[in-house]
Amino acid sequence: MVDGLLGLLNPMASLSDMAPSGVMVERQVVRSLAALVGFDPATADGVCTSGGTVSNLIAVLAARNRAFPEAWEKGVAGMRPRAFCSEDVHYSVRRVFGIAGMGSDALTAISTDAAGRMRVGLLEEAIHLARRAGESPFLVVAGAPSTPIGAFDPIGAIGAVARAAGLWLHVDAAHGGGLLFSERLRPLLAGAAVADSFSMDGHKMVFQPSSQGWLRFRHGADAYAAFRQRVPYLLGPDGADSDFDAIGKSLQCTRRLDALKLWVTWHLYGSRTLGGWAEQCVATAHAFYQRLVDHPDFEPVHVPACNIVCFRARHPSGRHDDGFHDALRARLLVQGNAWVVLTTWRGERLLRTAWMNPTQGEEQVAAVVAALAAARASLLAAG
Repeated sequence: MVDGLLGLLNPMASLSDMAPSGVMVERQVVRSLAALVGFDPATADGVCTSGGTVSNLIAVLAARNRAFPEAWEKGVAGMRPRAFCSEDVHYSVRRVFGIAGMGSDALTAISTDAAGRMRVGLLEEAIHLARRAGESPFLVVAGAPSTPIGAFDPIGAIGAVARAAGLWLHVDAAHGGGLLFSERLRPLLAGAAVADSFSMDGHKMVFQPSSQGWLRFRHGADAYAAFRQRVPYLLGPDGADSDFDAIGKSLQCTRRLDALKLWVTWHLYGSRTLGGWAEQCVATAHAFYQRLVDHPDFEPVHVPACNIVCFRARHPSGRHDDGFHDALRARLLVQGNAWVVLTTWRGERLLRTAWMNPTQGEEQVAAVVAALAAARASLLAAG
């Protein structure tokens, strides 16, 4: 309904004189989402984006420009920037470093513990070693959660290290940010209020149509730090945007008013319902995990922290065969009864599910497990 309305009205969401009410809608949603993170909505700011990749790009650029004030005009040659992330960081973060001209090698991957969470002690050591080597640490990225198995980095502890070292903390909560709507699940993001920036996708655990991302900054001025340009024909005579314009903090000028989708959803259903939907997805993931624990032919590789579950299909030979997993997934797709993806975690090819539909429950879990078992049996029978 809202998508249809946006197509009919075609508002341009970056400038207040082109869509004054739309810009106010985005501003209101940004501040309400900032309050969920724990930021002061009176001083926080942010922008609606197309998704996690663009949100991460803007956050990294803002952090870079704060640490290296001449980077926008002169680049980072000779500055030796250094950033830190989990070894399971989302691919978009490495992509951002390539786009921003710092190179993906400027990211130091910190190894994770048995549950897939960044090891904070190793982070502290890596920052120290980088400085001894003459590099310039400026950023830490915490995952909430990681992509492979859905592990949540200890944001509070990471934030304490980043703050002590004078580094920007960005929380990539593109997948898990929607858990903030749930009082029961919110502790998974404990410590997020100390972050400098926080990204979240509406089209993931806030159940919005694609595409919709959100980026929030604890300090409102940081929202305008990523891009440093004067555009007099769009803005004022001095090239400065007003307090209501989003163009100075957005990668795009022409943007749909995707903020309206969440504004309408939030007003219609409220935080409790949105949180309840997230809780149901997590409960379904745990039900799936338990089925795998009890199944002779499948083996989960972790206890799910949220709605993501990775697992193995047991081969009769007892080996963990990457090719077997690839073939099983292909067979499953041909049968058309269920859909899983493949991922690699700690060098091993695994099957992965992300339970994203709050209307699903035990019945759908049983159907997926049955489809997996049938695909496995069919594959083995075919030799």
